[in-house]
This record gives sequence, C-alpha cells and structure tokens, in this order.
Amino acid sequence: MNTNQQTAIQTQKLLARVIEYYRNSFKRSGGVQEQLVKRLGITDYQIFEQHKIGYCDGTLAKTIPSQGQAVDLLKSAGILDEKGIEMNTGCLVMLVIDAEGNCLKLLSVKLTDDFSLAAFEAFIQSADDANAEASPAKNKEEIQQAKDGLTIRLNNRAYLIRGMEQASAKKLRVNIKIICDGKFYLDSFDLYIAKARKVFAKEAATIFHQPLLVIEQDLLKILTLLEANIQDKNNEEKQVPVMTEKERNEALKFLKSPDLIKKILADFDTLGLCGENTNKLIGYLAAVSRKLDDPLSLLILSRSSAGKSTLQDAILELIPEEDREKYSRITSQALYYRGENSLYHKLIAIEEEEGASKASYSLRIMQSAKALTISMPVKDPLTGGLKTQENKVKGPVSIFLTTTRNDIDAETMSRFLVLTIDESKEQTQLIHKLQREKDTLAGLLREEDKEAVIRKHANAQRILKPLKVINPYADQLTFNEFQLRARRDHKKYLNLIKAITFLHQHQRPIKQVKHHDKMIEYIEVTLDDIKLANTLSREILSRSLDEASPMSRELLHLIKAMLTREAKSEGKAIFELPFSRRGIREYSQWGDYQLRVHLKQLLDLEYLIVKCGRNGVRFMYQLNYDPDAPNTANDPIGLIDCATLSPVRACDSRLAPPCESLAAGVKP
Repeated sequence: MNTNQQTAIQTQKLLARVIEYYRNSFKRSGGVQEQLVKRLGITDYQIFEQHKIGYCDGTLAKTIPSQGQAVDLLKSAGILDEKGIEMNTGCLVMLVIDAEGNCLKLLSVKLTDDFSLAAFEAFIQSADDANAEASPAKNKEEIQQAKDGLTIRLNNRAYLIRGMEQASAKKLRVNIKIICDGKFYLDSFDLYIAKARKVFAKEAATIFHQPLLVIEQDLLKILTLLEANIQDKNNEEKQVPVMTEKERNEALKFLKSPDLIKKILADFDTLGLCGENTNKLIGYLAAVSRKLDDPLSLLILSRSSAGKSTLQDAILELIPEEDREKYSRITSQALYYRGENSLYHKLIAIEEEEGASKASYSLRIMQSAKALTISMPVKDPLTGGLKTQENKVKGPVSIFLTTTRNDIDAETMSRFLVLTIDESKEQTQLIHKLQREKDTLAGLLREEDKEAVIRKHANAQRILKPLKVINPYADQLTFNEFQLRARRDHKKYLNLIKAITFLHQHQRPIKQVKHHDKMIEYIEVTLDDIKLANTLSREILSRSLDEASPMSRELLHLIKAMLTREAKSEGKAIFELPFSRRGIREYSQWGDYQLRVHLKQLLDLEYLIVKCGRNGVRFMYQLNYDPDAPNTANDPIGLIDCATLSPVRACDSRLAPPCESLAAGVKP
C-alpha cells in the first residue's frame, strides 16, 4: 500500500470520527437538538438519526493537538482553516458518501435566528441530492437469489440474507452474513428495530474497518430491498397466468356448451364430490357472482364430519387463484388495512365461522356498503406530530363461511345463502363408494383428470366479461311478502337469476344502449334462467324463510318418518304417538348434544309438546300438529310459474343493434 492510499484511509477514518463527534454535540443534553425541536416543532427524533445530522459547536479543535498529521488532514479535508479554526462553527452538518462508502465532504447550513422548518427541509433535500449524485448508477446495489436466501451486493460488501420465510409488515427478523475483504460477520436480528441495526453496524464497522455510517446506510438499503422483494413475491403469487390459444378455445367451448350446468356438475364429480347437486350448483353460481355488482355469499351449515369443508374446498378449486382468499381466522381489523383494490370482486373463504367472529362487523359492512373505510392517526415522518390518514378497501366481495353452530345471529345469517349438507344414509353410502374407488385404477385416472378440470374452469372464469345483466321479466316476478326477512331474500333471488345469466353470457347476444354519451353493454335474462333460479330457490331460500333452522327442520322430518313407521303397526295417527329422546336418538343416530339443541328449538316453536316428564321421570314428546293435513303453502317463497311469464321489450330509441357474439370480442 503506497503513501497516498494510506493517507486516504486515514482521512476516511478521521472524517468518520469527526461526524460522530458532531453528532454527539448535536444530541448533547440541553444542546442544539432540543432547541431545534422547540423552534421547528419537530418531535420525532428519528429524523435526526436517519440523516445522521450533527452540529459544529467549535470545540473539536480543542480536543486535538494544535499541530501534527491529524490537523493537516483536517485542513486538507476542509474541516479546519489555515489557522486551525473550524470552518463550520454554528452550523448543522451532514456527511456526503460515495458509492464505495468513502466520506467525500461535509454539507453545512448556518443556524440563524430566522432558521425555519422550510430551511431545514431544504438542507435535508440538498444532502440527499448530493449523496445520490455521489453514487453513480453503475455502482447501484445488486440483488441475487441464492440457494437458501438472497445475496445483496453493495460495492465491495456482500450481504447474505436468510430466514425471510416469516417476514411480515410488522417483523423482519433475518440472519445477515456480511462478507468483505475475505472476512465475514453474521448475526440474527429484526431489521425493523433501530437499536438492533445500530449494534450490528457497530460490530461490522469495527471488523471491516468501515465507517459506521456506511454500514448503517447499507442496512437501510437492505431493508428497502427486502420489502420490495417480499412485495414482488406477493405479486407473483397473484399474477394471472397467460392462457395459450388452445386453453382459451377450450374454455370458450366449455362456456358455450348447451348443457353447461350438467358439465359443471360432472366436473364436481371428477373432483371427488358426489351427490349434493343443488349445493354444488348454488356454490358455483355464488362464486361466479363475485364478478357482479351484488355478489352472493354462502354459509354452509352442518354437523361435524358431514362434509361442509369438502364442499367449500371443491368450489374454491374451480376459482382462479388470483380471485380467491382463504383464511383460517380473520382478526377484527385485518381487512381494513388491505390494499385499496386487493379485494375488489374477490371471494373470501373462511374455514369456520368462529374464525370470522372477530371480523363479523367488517364482513357485514363489506357486504352491505361494498367498501371498508378506516380513519386513523399516524405519525408524520418529518414533524413527528400526529395526522389523520384514511384507508379505503373496495368491494364488492363474495364471502364463504362454514359452521356447525345453529345459533348464529340473525343479522349475519340473513346476508347469506344457507346450505345444509345431505346427512342421509344414502349419501354416506355414495361417499364410502367414492372413497373406496380412489384406491382403484379408475380412481387413479380420475385424479389425473383433476388438474385439467381445474385449469379449464379457472380459464373459463377469466374470460367472463364484466357485463351488466338486465331482466326483462323483473316486473312480473313475485316473492313472499309476509316476512320482513324476505326483503333481503328477494334480492338474493334476483341476484341468483343474474348469476345464471352472467355464467351463460357466451350463449347470449350482447346488446347496447347509449346513455349520456356513453355506450353500455348488457345481456338479458331468459326464461330458462328464471326456471333454474326458481328450482334452486324453492329448495334454498325456503329454508331461510323457515322459522326453524335447517337442522331442526331435518330433525322434524326424522321424527315424522319414525312415527309414521310406528303408526302403521299401532293403527293410530302419528300426531297421537308419544316418543322419547332415546327413541329418536337411536332412530336418527344423532349425538345427544345435537339432539337436545334442536329438540329445544322445535319445542320453542311449538312443533312439539312435552307430554310428560320431570326430574327423575323420563320425558315424552308428541307432535303438536298434523303433518298429513293439506298444505296450503306449497311454495312458501311465493314464486311465479314461469309458464305465465311473457317477454317485455322496451321501445327505446337509444338501443343500439345487438352484438353478434361475445366470442368475437375475445382476443386469442
């Protein structure tokens, strides 16, 4: 190493010590930092640490000899004048560092009586500009994917980062190994903790003979790069795959199938979900409705082990990954801090309703208002004062929940289509048959077909165009008018019709209407759409209008079936026959707890009465109505017969000729 190189190294070390001395002078109790805080109203001391601000109080010269190499170096660096007096006395100072980590010069600004917040901001900006200019683009940082982490190169220093798997917005604990000049140093700490960064930087600076400020700035760069890397990975996970022309044509052919509904049900069978045709179709339509302005939401209710999670998972498999979010649990504030469009027309699935109990309010608001808005106090990064910041998360969203609970609050229940799982012996036999078939050659081949089915449905839903749906029969439709809840259920019925039409959009002509100089595209509901919606609604919506829960209604059917069998042998009417809890438990094979819960509801609703029973005496029950009496309410939700509907055509001069086909607008 020649004399010039030795002098340069000594100068660098001396400048680093000088700026550290100035920083201590700035922070000294009762010193300039406290005066600046009071004058400018800055309460966040991190702004001073982040920019390494110091203050020259003129005492540096008193701490070094009046003559010697140190004085000569400080004079050549512009710290002292020819007389040995500090040139920046009474000034705030910041150090300018080049891309190699070399200390180039000090920037300073005089603290005058009229020094203002604007002058302080201008000083910080000038220092940032000088540092950016001193680090040319060719020397910028480099990030590489390593086998077990990331490697970040900052000039002659390499940082190997491991353990990022648990990184989050609140915690970034990683293992960092720095390699420089054939030596290395490693430690594990949270990059979001300033004290931990400072300890690491101090140790590394000592080992590698680097200015402390250089290592601290390296860590800040690494923090920024890691945050960007984590964000890129999140974006990649939700990136929409590019369809090939073959895949697009396959999806388009599927959507144009005249028997589209049958093919959807057949694909569910391929996924291993047997029976449950109504539930499968309702679930699929609810998932598709996420693309509409008023999506449907789904609540799957059943006893444990009945298969509610299996049904939900099968539906989710057919939804594109970028359009669904599945959680085990959501906290009360989790949804408020999502990105503005991160949930826009998405499907949120939660494994158990208990996992959403804390977030029930935010989920209800998202369903009703189609958006979440939160106003919160945050700290201003410059002044340290509090200011109000608003975060908005846009909907709409479709929400899927599963539960075994029968006592969900009515406010939440009324916002969902409620599905119950078939718990019959015949369905159990189908499930057992399918489970056994999985171990056969036919089962193996079906497993191989799953991936193609999932890909086909995902691509089909990706090419569904966001069109408006118009129902020309809407004015003629009817619905139950006697229950208050019917106001919400009527809307579900209309939205179910829209979802069916929307799914069949590639089989319908696109029409256009000009309104306020804007051309609006739409498709129209057909009678077949209404027929299918009526069939599904009579089974599903009639449950929501029923005062008894689906499980209690199922128990009532089981009681009727048991008594019908006994009535034949005894020659009595079934409402005259008493029965015990043990009798119905053995007949239904229900658990005791589940049976007690639903028996109580049937008693409360007076479908059953207690014939006898008290402490120490067996309880006996009896039907409180005649189930064989004529039923005057064959259709409890009051839907109109589709045969009586007649098409209505609006005469409007604004209507444009219909498009020939949606397929013409789909680019390969």
